[in-house]
Amino acid sequence: MTLPRGPVTLAAVVVVLIAATFWCATPAYAQGTIFGTVKNADATNPAPTELLWVGFLDDTDEEIRIESNAGAGYDGVNWFDDFQNYTTEAAGNPYDFFYMNIVNGQAFHLASTIPSNSFHEEDVVLTPAAPPARPTGLTATAVSPTTVELAWDGQPGLTYHVYRRVTSNNGVFHRLDDPTGSLAHPGVAGSLFADVTSDGASSYTYVIVAEDAQGNYSAHSTETAVDAAGPFCACDCHGDPSCDGVTNVLDVVQVVNVGFRGGAALPDPNDACPFETTDVDCSGFTNVLDVVRIVDVAFRGGDPALKFADPCAP
Repeated sequence: MTLPRGPVTLAAVVVVLIAATFWCATPAYAQGTIFGTVKNADATNPAPTELLWVGFLDDTDEEIRIESNAGAGYDGVNWFDDFQNYTTEAAGNPYDFFYMNIVNGQAFHLASTIPSNSFHEEDVVLTPAAPPARPTGLTATAVSPTTVELAWDGQPGLTYHVYRRVTSNNGVFHRLDDPTGSLAHPGVAGSLFADVTSDGASSYTYVIVAEDAQGNYSAHSTETAVDAAGPFCACDCHGDPSCDGVTNVLDVVQVVNVGFRGGAALPDPNDACPFETTDVDCSGFTNVLDVVRIVDVAFRGGDPALKFADPCAP
């Protein structure tokens, strides 16, 4: 095909070519995306492995998204998120994003409302901060068709928000320790949590976020996945330290040996069962209180399901 000649036609062709070049060079974002550049305090860009974030809507963290969710990401210069899978997404709803450079500790809190336009730019400049320590050591173990036990390396003075999503959909995470997502609820004290809402069939992915006494949030933990269909831990991890399937005199002997005769305490967590321990009341020590609880279950009609289902119950 021969293009008609003339100054107007050639100018139009040039404009079209320039526009096409610009469009192809622009990152492709999904409908409704917010995006922008990310810089450290010294104007450099964090490396892709250095930047983490947590985002939520409506001033509650009942649903959160992180940088690895479908429709979100960071390429070493630009971040983006398209609010995919939120149940309350609508223009005008408030959102919060907490960004963290896990190498230099710099952070930024972005708070605004979902725009009505398709693409909205929000640039992020991180500043020096003193966030709570990022949680480490998160493990998840299916111990029954209805229960997944979580454990992590807890730090004094911190509490923890616990979140879960179905692994296959890579959508929002839902808060488990307070399903309403109340930001006034500081989360779990200690380093153990029992997810008793497992369906016994799905694969779940979990993350946790630490909170300090001033209400500051940490970067989220690494994600950990578990198949809720099992195999299940073979023992009652808080009432059967001998791991033979029942609470009996062998468990009493083991707890007495650890508490009063210098026996080495069972590792907590251990490789076979992260919640198996002779410290059945979760006090941090194996002592006479643990002996009393084991004796009550084994010989006085105590109910193991009630005594040991919640690892942090009094």
